[in-house]
Amino acid sequence: FFFFKQKTAYEISACLVGSEMCIRDRYYSSQEKVSCLVNYFQRIMCFSGDELRRKVQYKRIVKDVEDNNYEFWEMLTDNMNDIEIDNQNKIEEQQDCIWVDFANKFIGGGVLKTGCVQEEILFMICPEYLASVLLCEKMQDNEAILIKGGEQFSSYKGYGKTFEFDGDFKDQRQLVPESQMLDTVLLAIDAVNFRLITKKDVQYQNCYVTRELNKAYVGFSSQEDEKVLKKIATGKWGCGAFYGNCQLKFIMQWMAASFARVPLIFHTLKDEKLLNAGDIVEKLKGKTIGEVFNLLLDYNEKIKENISNGIHLFDLS
Repeated sequence: FFFFKQKTAYEISACLVGSEMCIRDRYYSSQEKVSCLVNYFQRIMCFSGDELRRKVQYKRIVKDVEDNNYEFWEMLTDNMNDIEIDNQNKIEEQQDCIWVDFANKFIGGGVLKTGCVQEEILFMICPEYLASVLLCEKMQDNEAILIKGGEQFSSYKGYGKTFEFDGDFKDQRQLVPESQMLDTVLLAIDAVNFRLITKKDVQYQNCYVTRELNKAYVGFSSQEDEKVLKKIATGKWGCGAFYGNCQLKFIMQWMAASFARVPLIFHTLKDEKLLNAGDIVEKLKGKTIGEVFNLLLDYNEKIKENISNGIHLFDLS
């Protein structure tokens, strides 16, 4: 295990359960979580040989990004990298990639409670990730968490209140003899939570844009010591329960990956707001990161001038 301080604080969202139906839905998804864990323990009871010697590594990534303010990003002359758009698959269906965990700042989020969105589902189908809840304290703005070697044990269907355990899953990814770990990597990065902020447009302000760019860069640059770079499989980071704008998060993650010089696969999950993401890639791929950052600044100014109604971020490119 790597160095970690025990988690010493917890935060609970200010929310109310509105109906008996909501309570019943949450109880049902919690039952399905238990089914995933039961399947995991049934599997590991039969482990032998190399399976017993397999390791899982938990690592905190810390980078000094204090000077990476909006002026820093505005002046970058690195070109925007190529990016793949995947409209069909889920992140966890990418077998030779780093999976991005849309994490809570307390890793695991509501996995041990009633939460059942992307992070919690990943931790249920790959229960070895759960150890990070004990090992890792709250992530700071310049931190990310890597979990290497975790195995997927369960299949699932549905999402949120429709989540269901869908049987056993045999992970086909290979064991790396030198490390005794499966060739798997989970990257946990936490987005800003805009859920309780009345005006969602504040996420276009410099302070929030640079915070998200720096957070994504800290995570995406975690491969800088690797000889072969894995593609990073990501998607609508912070766009569900945290109310982030999916078009903004698409562009910011692409910018951060371009600065880190790592290949990126973005999963749209057929979101209609991202249907023309491929067209945006064609328009922006010849620009520098700084030029794209200035497009974000322009959009923020239009919001201030109250003339952005009906104009989406993608329209300004």
